[in-house]
Amino acid sequence: MSSKKRKAGYLLFIISLMVFLSGSIAGYANADVYEVDSIFVSAVVDRSHQIQVTEEVNMIFDTAGNSIKRTIPLLVDNQRFEIDQIQGVGVEIDSVWKRNEVVLTMKKPSGSFSGVENFQLKYVLRGGQDQEPDSDFFYLSIIAPDWNTYINHARFQIEFPTRILPEMVAVQSARKQVASRETMLISVEGNQVAGKSQYFLVPGESISIGVQLPEGTFSEAMPLSTFYEETASWEFGLTIGALLMAIGWWFWWKEKLKEPISRTTPPPEASPAEIHYLFSRTVVSRDLSVLLLQWANRGWIHFYTNFSGLGGKDGAALTLVRRLPTESSAYELRLFSLLFDEYGNGHRVRLEDLRGRFFLHFEELTHHLKAEYSVGPKAFFKNHQTKNEVGLTVFASLPISFFWLRVVFESYRGWFGAVLSLILIAIQLLAIRWSESGDRSSKRIVGLLSLALLAVYAIVLQHFFGFLLALGSAGMIMYLIKWSEEKTIFGIERIRQYQGYREFLSNVEKEKVLTMIQDTPELYYEGLPFAERLGVLNEWKKRFKEIFFLPPIWYHGEESNQFSIEESTRELMAFLAHFEEVIESKDGSQVE
Repeated sequence: MSSKKRKAGYLLFIISLMVFLSGSIAGYANADVYEVDSIFVSAVVDRSHQIQVTEEVNMIFDTAGNSIKRTIPLLVDNQRFEIDQIQGVGVEIDSVWKRNEVVLTMKKPSGSFSGVENFQLKYVLRGGQDQEPDSDFFYLSIIAPDWNTYINHARFQIEFPTRILPEMVAVQSARKQVASRETMLISVEGNQVAGKSQYFLVPGESISIGVQLPEGTFSEAMPLSTFYEETASWEFGLTIGALLMAIGWWFWWKEKLKEPISRTTPPPEASPAEIHYLFSRTVVSRDLSVLLLQWANRGWIHFYTNFSGLGGKDGAALTLVRRLPTESSAYELRLFSLLFDEYGNGHRVRLEDLRGRFFLHFEELTHHLKAEYSVGPKAFFKNHQTKNEVGLTVFASLPISFFWLRVVFESYRGWFGAVLSLILIAIQLLAIRWSESGDRSSKRIVGLLSLALLAVYAIVLQHFFGFLLALGSAGMIMYLIKWSEEKTIFGIERIRQYQGYREFLSNVEKEKVLTMIQDTPELYYEGLPFAERLGVLNEWKKRFKEIFFLPPIWYHGEESNQFSIEESTRELMAFLAHFEEVIESKDGSQVE
């Protein structure tokens, strides 16, 4: 493809995207299709600042047309209105509420517009209490600027609940927001103000009236307050929502990126069997085999890589020195009982005696290990939704909730969008509990259905930005929940402790090792099971290179003239691998 064609393609894509994101563009009246022969606006105003408006429109169509667009401003000279009871006589009306206006699409009950057409439009506007201490102000848009055609004759008549003087009335004519000529001829009589055009109105020309009424005219008016007024502007409201969401994001990352806790010993009451489960939430056979090293370090068992009188791997055995304390964890007690009581003779167990039989207990031991760290004060993981997950969800949901609540406060038609946004929040609040039960499909289906409904409603109301905001917020919620911290405070603290201990095992200086050995001669073997599960076994071995010390009392390995850390570690790891192989084997035959 040539460079020019690629550029043209990119340009076409950008233009299409802009049209798509901008939503449906309102197509207002076209002077080539029709013109307005006359329009008469009558209004009755009461002391509650309620305005009953009737528009009588006579139109001439040069070509047939299917619909007419009409916009009623809801913000006139900084005064906001609510609108209700929209009716059409001779036309059917479809209403779309926007921030500062309502767009009406008028169609004939049957057929299309053609020739001379007459119809009426009726609606009720409600203004709020006036805040000025000396007078009450009245504003009304007589001719909105969206009439993109010529208007040959325009008249209006407004009836007020009090007497009007000519000096109270000001009529403004404008074209594209620029003051124009004095189009209307005004007359005031009693409590009525009337006006009629002296000239025809050109496309885009608007007319509005303002009346400075005596204080107390709207004594029965109710406060009319919206989020737009209270937050001053849409940008301010969106900024608040985004800022709160950013705060939630910051707290989340702060929790995720906690620094390791430096330490030179394992965490209190630590077991090497818990490490893999803590970091991955899974249990493997190595988690059980490293327990043997810890038991040996505590003086409970002895290792025989080649038991006396037997040869090769058949001679690998464990002998009992003393039994585990009764306060030991359930999975340790069960494993100990299986090895020495069920498959051993009470004092010794050959590894080959476990082959083809022990695998039946692996799932049971896995369950005991997970249960040990799933409930109570030592639980690593959360079993239900907690405050930080709820907080993350609420923070991420604020922008979309704020957006639709503003729509609701502007017009009751936005309630459906608000309800859908609240449904989205509720779905995400339940996401953690649902994921704990292993059923995520229900959450996704309901969430996508709610998003689809919200999308349709947002586009219908021409609030497409609201849908994009909902989509972004929902995506943020799902991302946060997926990657949010699933661990408890104890679990997070345990990880930090292990991270600090891993730093010690892999980076401790040789001088520090020599100093510590003086107080703890078995330092290497005490750290061995933890170094293996933390993935720093080789680094831990290097710290003891060229340091001589006697083998531990529990280790009975191959006869050698020269004992070495390298040799003993290799034999111990081979012993553990053989132990894992026999406890996983489902075949009773020996592996040569």
